[in-house]
Formats: sequence, structure tokens, C-alpha cells
Amino acid sequence: MSELVTVSAKSWDWLRRIGWLAWHKPGDLWLLMRLGFWVMVVTYAMPRYALPRLLQWLSPRPRSLSSPLRLAPQRAAYWLDRMLQLNRWVFTPVCWKRALVLHRVLGRAGIQTRIVFGVRQGSAVALNPLEGHAWLECEGRPFLEKEPPVYVVTYAFPH
Repeated sequence: MSELVTVSAKSWDWLRRIGWLAWHKPGDLWLLMRLGFWVMVVTYAMPRYALPRLLQWLSPRPRSLSSPLRLAPQRAAYWLDRMLQLNRWVFTPVCWKRALVLHRVLGRAGIQTRIVFGVRQGSAVALNPLEGHAWLECEGRPFLEKEPPVYVVTYAFPH
């Protein structure tokens, strides 16, 4: 019973926050809806398509300079991270989802990024000998990462 109350309280909290956003920051609500849509698309498409094909399809077409889309990259990363922290349904905190969705959304705003996948040796206590990570680069440097990734690059898009 207490689990039901907790889930219900969390759901109500999210509904209350969405209502607040709709009233006070409709631009952030619109961004949140776009991010949620792309998280669902990426989650559905990843197991069904080869990675290069999916990345090509997700690559944003450049917008004309006469109609730039205003978007603060840190704001998009903030809302996407919050959404993925829900850890429910398709909204799970997975680095490749974050990288693909941010690449798409930021690219539509005219911010050119590159998706990078890398591996490194796992820790001694971990069962996996390798750890993987995906992140964005902008102008050759890690972009919107809390810590600089220390991985050997295995794949990058665009090349």
C-alpha cells in the first residue's frame, strides 16, 4: 500500500510541476515535450535499426539562418537529465539516449555537435571488463558533460 501512495505522490508532484511550467514557463514545457517525444523515438528505434542508419536519420537538417531556433543548451540538458532520472518506462538514465536526443534537439537549434562512443577498462570489482559511454562533442571538446570522459573512442558521428 505504501508503494502505491509513493508512486501516486510522485505522479501528482510531476503533474503539479507540469502545470506550473505551463503557466510560468511555456517554452520550457514545449522543450520538455519535444525531449520526451525524441526519447520515445530513440528508445523504440535503437534495437530495430543499425546505429549508422539511426544516426543518419536523427541528424537534424540545418535551419535557415533567417529563422534560428533559440535554445539554451544547458537548459535542454537540464530538462533531459531530469526526465531520464524518472527511471520509468522509456525514461531511463542511459548515456546513449541522452547523447542522441541532445544531438537532435541542439542540431535543430543550429548547434553542431558530434556523438562519440567510447570504452575503457572497468573497475576491479565490476563484473564487466569494459565500461562504455556516449557523449557529445562541440568544436572538438566534450559538451554538456559533468566530467570530461576518459574513454578510448570507438565510434563517432558524424565522422
